[in-house]
Order: sequence, then C-alpha cells, then structure tokens
Amino acid sequence: MPRRSFAQLAVNVRASMAGVTWHDFCNVRSIGFTLIRGWGLVIFFGGFVLITQREGLPALEMAVSTAATIITLLFSAIFSKVVDRAFGLPAFKVAVLAACPLGALIALGGAGFSDTYYLIAALSGEVLFGAGSTFVLIGYGKAHSYCQPNRMSVEVPFAIVLGATLMLLVLSAQPVVIQLACSLLPSIAGIILFSNSFTWNPGSAEEHRSSLQFGPFIRRFGVCSCLAGIADCLVRTVFFDSALYAATVVWYENPVFLSCLIMAAIIYPCILLTGNNSVQITYRSIVFAMAALFMLLPALSEYLVVVNVLALAAYETFIVFVWILLATIASRLKLAPTMVFGLGLSLLYIGHFLGGQIAPLLAVFKPYTPQFTSLIVLIAAACILSSYMFIFNERSLAELIKGEDSDRSRQPFKEHCETIASEYSLSPRETEVMILFAKGHSITRIQSDLYISRGTASTHLRHIYKKLNVHDKQEFLDFVDIGKPADPR
Repeated sequence: MPRRSFAQLAVNVRASMAGVTWHDFCNVRSIGFTLIRGWGLVIFFGGFVLITQREGLPALEMAVSTAATIITLLFSAIFSKVVDRAFGLPAFKVAVLAACPLGALIALGGAGFSDTYYLIAALSGEVLFGAGSTFVLIGYGKAHSYCQPNRMSVEVPFAIVLGATLMLLVLSAQPVVIQLACSLLPSIAGIILFSNSFTWNPGSAEEHRSSLQFGPFIRRFGVCSCLAGIADCLVRTVFFDSALYAATVVWYENPVFLSCLIMAAIIYPCILLTGNNSVQITYRSIVFAMAALFMLLPALSEYLVVVNVLALAAYETFIVFVWILLATIASRLKLAPTMVFGLGLSLLYIGHFLGGQIAPLLAVFKPYTPQFTSLIVLIAAACILSSYMFIFNERSLAELIKGEDSDRSRQPFKEHCETIASEYSLSPRETEVMILFAKGHSITRIQSDLYISRGTASTHLRHIYKKLNVHDKQEFLDFVDIGKPADPR
C-alpha cells in the first residue's frame, strides 16, 4: 500500500478516536443500554418461554408483544412531541418503569385460572411488556443521538457484546432468576435512563430545524429492512438450530455471543479506518460482509455452530449499523430522536415480521437438499445486494445525513454560533471568543483581535468548555459542527 494511503488511514484513525476514552466504552449510559439489549436477547433466545408454562402460548405471546412494540414505535414516530412531553412527567416515567414487572405479574397471576382467563392475562401482560420496554429503548436512542458521533459509534457495539455476555449469565441461572431478569431488566435500564436528567429534561428540548422526507425514507429504508428481514429469516429457517441458543451457555460455544464478537470485529475497523466518512463506507462494508457471510454457509453446513454464528453475525451487524444510522440521522438533521427511532425501528421490525411469514412455507421442502440450501443462500444474498444497489444505496444514505449541511449553508456561521451561545448562557465576551476559536483562531490571535490579555482569553475559553461540556478543541469543533449537546458524563 502506498505511503500516502497509510498516512490517510492514520489521519482517519485519529479523527475517529478524537476525544474517545475508556469512559466511552463503559459509562452509566452504556450500562443501561447493555441491560435493555441483554434483556432483548434473553427474551428472544430462551428466557421468554419460562415466563409462561402452557405449551403453545409463548408463540402467541411473542406475536402480541411484537405487535405492541411496533404500535408503540409508530405512536412515538407520529406523536413525537407528545411522547417527549410525556417523558417529562414523573407519572409517565413511573408507568414506564412499572410496565414490565406489572406485565409479568399479570401473566403469571393468570396461571391458576382457566385457559380463557389465562390467555387474556398473558396477552395483557405482553402488551405491557412490549410498550414499556419499547419506551425505554427509544429513550436510549435519544441519548445516543445526543452523543458525539465517534463516541456513540464506539459505545453501541461494545454494549451489544456486553448484552450478549449478560444473556449467557442469565440463561445459565435457575428458572426463577430468568423470570426475574425478564421482568426487571427493562425497569432497571429505565431507572438508569431517567436518572440522567439531560435525556428527558423537558426544558432542554432542542429546536428541530430540518424535516425528514417521510415518503422516500419509508420506501427506501422500509424496503431495505424488509429485504434484510427476508434474507435473515430464510437463512434462519434453513440453517439455524434454535436449541443451540438456549442450551449453550459457555461463551466460546454460544452462537449469539460469538456472533456479537464478529459484529464488533466488522464494525470497529470500518469506524476507525474511515474517519468522518464512516457512515457511508460502513454501510457499504456491512452490506458486502452480510452477503459474503451468507455465501459461506453452504460450504460450512457440516459445522452447525459455525453456520449459526456467521448467519447471526451478518444480521446482528446490520441491526447495530441501523441503530448508529438512526442516531446519526437524528443528530445531523436536527430531528426529534423519538420520531426517527420510532419510524426506523418500526420499519425494521415490520420487515423482520414479514420475512418470518415466509419461513413456514419452506417447511414443505424438508429435508433440505444441498441444492436447495444453495438456492436459499443465493436468494438471501440477492436480497441484500439488491437493497444496496437499487433501493437504499450510498447516495440515498448521503442525502439523508447531509441535511444539516444544507441547513447550515442557509444559516450564517456567526448566527449559528450566537444561537449556541444563547442556548448555553455564554456571556457576550465568551460568545466573541467562541466565534473566533471556532473559526480556527489561536489564543494569541484572539488576544490580539479582542484587545485582551492571553490569560483572559484562556479563562474565557475554559468557561466556554465548561458550559458546553466539552474537554478539548476537537470536541468543541464537533459540538459547533453538529449543534448538539455534548456527551453527558
């Protein structure tokens, strides 16, 4: 590789890691996000069935919980202002925190009654489960939208890996512990979320200056999500052995944990090596990684664990990227995160649900021949690649995340800085210092331009850093660039 290419990679790595510390891998917010994601894995890969004891009902409960999740997401997208205001109310926070434990109590409380009453109790409990956990998940989406982009991109994959570790710990415990975890983990994650007053402080709601073109977003992202869901469900039906997930609790044998490690191995190099262009290039890398992993499956069909790990890693990587993408869209376009995450995640879940409806149709072809499995893999890879090339390509993605730049071009730089200064109570002199420093002027130049001493200029700059909650020049420049609050500490 030419020396210039190595130099550019070094520049990209430094840009990606600017201001990132160990605290960005493990902080209070990442712990809460780990809990809610780990809870989702426990529910999906074995713990859910232990909440109820009657055969055949868990599948119906899962469908009802999924429907409640989708409805809650769509409600948050359509009525984002109402949801944001509601989260500022203590009573609503208490209701969200109580939803999952109350849902579990209702479901378990109906176990001693007849099938009809038990069915009503179980389904009512799952509605509370789906709605309560979804509001907590949206809250973490909003919290990540307020992060500096490079910090958020570092934190999210690491939290997913920790969530898989938590899943192993829970599934290795006694059934009563699994039941308690299913009931309480979303509420604990919610307590962590709501204790961070910045996330849902009604007085800190930002002005959303841009608008999302819902038609193109729904068509492109929705179709892309449907195709990814279809590809995942086709591969899952033909290759997956669901018993591996709940039965294998050793970390180096469990497909979920290993797939999360592979996901991190794909995501982190893309983030580190692409610098400020990480969103578009990461998208390209993930699409081709998913297709490549799917194409490997027939050749490895004799190695069941390997096949499960690779197939799940492909989809897990896509899910993590979608989370990062939605946070980036909300941040750069100055959109309400509740709207962006509500719409984006609902489309993703709908796509996966539609893909799941195809899976039962494949049962008529059992036992699957090598030719049939190769055909399924080819169809899955075609779904992924066609969604990238024709539906939701890099150009479409760039159009979604460049909105801030077009807005900024219409807003004079000085006016933009004065808006930030007003929002964060900077003094007139601090505002002048901030504008000059944001333009790239040195302390010496600011001292000369404003006819103040070097010590005074440095003092103003320290006050600016403190009020904006930034810690170095790169954080300050990123803050001015995205116009969002700094990463809460």
